[in-house]
Amino acid sequence: MTTESPTAMRRLLPADMVERGACPFDPPAGLRELRGKSAVQPLTLANGAPVWLVTGLEEARAVLGDTRFSSDRVRHPDATRPGPAAPQVESRTDGMFVFMDPPEHTRLRRLLTGQFTVRRMRALESRIREIAVEHLEAMRAAGTEADLVPAYALPIPSLVICEMLGVDYADRDQFQTNTAIALNADTPDDERARAGLELYGFIQKLVDAKKSEPGDDMLSGLIHDADPPLTDAQLVDMALVLLGAGHETTANMLALGTFALLENPGQLAALRDDPDLLDNAVEELLRFLSIIQMGVSRVATEDLVIAGVDIPAGATVIIATPEANRDPRHWDDPDQLDVRRRRVSHLAFGHGVHQCLGQQLARVELKVGLGELLTRLPGLRLAVPADQVPLRNEMLIFGVHSLPVTWAPDMSEAGPPAATGRRERRKLATRAALREAALRLAARHGVERVTVEQIAAEADVAVRTFFNYFSSREEALVATLAAGAEALIAEFRARPPAESVLTALREAALRVLRAGDLAGGEQVQALRLIVRAPSLEPQRLAVFAAQEKALTAAIAERVPAAPGARYPALCAATTLTAMRLVLDEWLDSAAGSPAGLRESLDEVMAELAAGLDRPGVRLVDS
Repeated sequence: MTTESPTAMRRLLPADMVERGACPFDPPAGLRELRGKSAVQPLTLANGAPVWLVTGLEEARAVLGDTRFSSDRVRHPDATRPGPAAPQVESRTDGMFVFMDPPEHTRLRRLLTGQFTVRRMRALESRIREIAVEHLEAMRAAGTEADLVPAYALPIPSLVICEMLGVDYADRDQFQTNTAIALNADTPDDERARAGLELYGFIQKLVDAKKSEPGDDMLSGLIHDADPPLTDAQLVDMALVLLGAGHETTANMLALGTFALLENPGQLAALRDDPDLLDNAVEELLRFLSIIQMGVSRVATEDLVIAGVDIPAGATVIIATPEANRDPRHWDDPDQLDVRRRRVSHLAFGHGVHQCLGQQLARVELKVGLGELLTRLPGLRLAVPADQVPLRNEMLIFGVHSLPVTWAPDMSEAGPPAATGRRERRKLATRAALREAALRLAARHGVERVTVEQIAAEADVAVRTFFNYFSSREEALVATLAAGAEALIAEFRARPPAESVLTALREAALRVLRAGDLAGGEQVQALRLIVRAPSLEPQRLAVFAAQEKALTAAIAERVPAAPGARYPALCAATTLTAMRLVLDEWLDSAAGSPAGLRESLDEVMAELAAGLDRPGVRLVDS
């Protein structure tokens, strides 16, 4: 198992070096007491073995960047297994590249680096956003309270790494449960061994399946493209490292980062007021929280000197990442969370040849995950006192076991808005101008022909300004159309129970149907999210799905599948059924609803749907 040595190390360290106290965001008390003293200090483990603890940032970088400090636990056992060195090994046949040195480490890592480039990770952003929005809307549909860990923080990175590796997400319980057992320092050795065997068996079956039926995924690429070919042991080990690291670390950062922001309302308000701070906030949270505890260690392969301290050959050096990331020589007020802090390199992703392979993916997941969370859950706050949030002190990767949160049902109940300054008003105006520009261009040229450069020019802003508000042209168009549709539905909901309801419905539907000509397939998803936003009963959602399916099927028969012809019709189907659902909900709650209103609505829907018999032209006349 990849966790054998770090887990053993965690159990041998003094409790005050690994367990966080009253403030879950600060380093353990034992580490904080060392601040201001030597950056490299001797320490004795519970088994009597001496080690050297590094608490300074530059000193930690020096160790991690020097290949004379080994990561190879086969050739250079660490202080968790004191005794004579292991017999010389000619070559490693496993795939635990995180515990290898160059050139073996270099060869295996090189097979993976192309999958985690900045460009590839940015290309994944829209998919990550889709996953985040889907889970947030499911949370909203279920009520106004949830445990953020299983409902949101864990699924996002788990889904992403499953899709990248080609793992069926339906099997997530198998790897999530066993990974948690392996990372728990309190797990008995026999139980950890059982979990390890089950994980190996799970991945081995996946490798066997992809040998005969490869897919467009990372594991299939490793199986069929590596030259020379990788052994099954190497494939299983590499997949386990990626799968475990790919969901555990980001999930805990996302949950703990949310907890930290909720407990620092001034920083949370700054981030809400200025979304441009999100990149900075991610880096600051990574530094401030340092969830990788005391499991990063190296073994000196010869006599070395770090910061004037002699490190003998064979000695184990432990990097105290939580304290190194609070080094007062590099950060002013290091114990303060400051989302406006000037970015300075930290050790959250390590340093040197073993620097985290998936750091760009983690950054995108955190940026999208936090951004969508703060945008879509108004009034987000803890549902329990902070001291009742269970901490992961026993785990190699720190975080929270659960994070009960609650939020306002809608923006109107989120509490009084913060004072809007000149800068914020300017940001809101710029965003509105970009949305309006996108809509005007789509009306003129069609949605497929609109470019980011055109939107920026139409709004009279620089292209880089566009990307301060939207990640892509698709996001800008969806935001525009979704806002319009939501406003129309809100307008319809607000009408009094009278004949004017039908008039309002007809006018609103006509406007949305015209917008359907502009929307493309994106508005279908946007409206689905909108209609699921209220806390509606499952039966109502089932009715909505059935109505939408029936109308979509009828459209498919009557409208050709030519580009630009069917998408608007599908948008119309979703719009009409969404409005029917809203009306049904309103009628059930209204006292003395006008007789025959549902029948009249059916007539209106039929009248509007009749426009679909004219493919190739606008759905309805202007």
